Amino acid sequence: MGKRIFLAAIAAIILCGCTIKMPTVKNLKDLDFKVTGMKVENASVRSSSFSMNMDVYNTNREAVHMGRFEFKLYADGKKLIEGGTTEALDLAPAETKPYALKAGIDHLGAGKMVVDFVAGKKLKEKTYELKATYYLVTSVGEIAISFTVPDETIKKFLCKD
Repeated sequence: MGKRIFLAAIAAIILCGCTIKMPTVKNLKDLDFKVTGMKVENASVRSSSFSMNMDVYNTNREAVHMGRFEFKLYADGKKLIEGGTTEALDLAPAETKPYALKAGIDHLGAGKMVVDFVAGKKLKEKTYELKATYYLVTSVGEIAISFTVPDETIKKFLCKD
């Protein structure tokens, strides 16, 4: 008799668990990011670091909690810049807040790409790609949302005539 009650309780728990609606990426809209400023923090022969400020806009009907943000900028397939932050950001529906990131460039690893980049040479001839991921914190854990900024968009930002 005790085993039957125990098995019935387990079955009830499993069946109840099947009816819980879990949040999914499909229920979320992308956040909007806009770079508002950049500042060189430290520059040396081996590397440079800088801070980048962004405005983050929540396009969702619900509040979101962004746990962190990471990005990498590639030029001609080689990693040029890597950065991010672990700073959390709470956004109400339709709210915009500033967000600060740190980034770095390893001059030795990037080689000639950095020399061309700093000198402003051949920027339009290179192929760029920015890969970024932000992490939304939910009651069931983090949801990673990745996006890529294409070459044409980056060139508009870098190569203003």
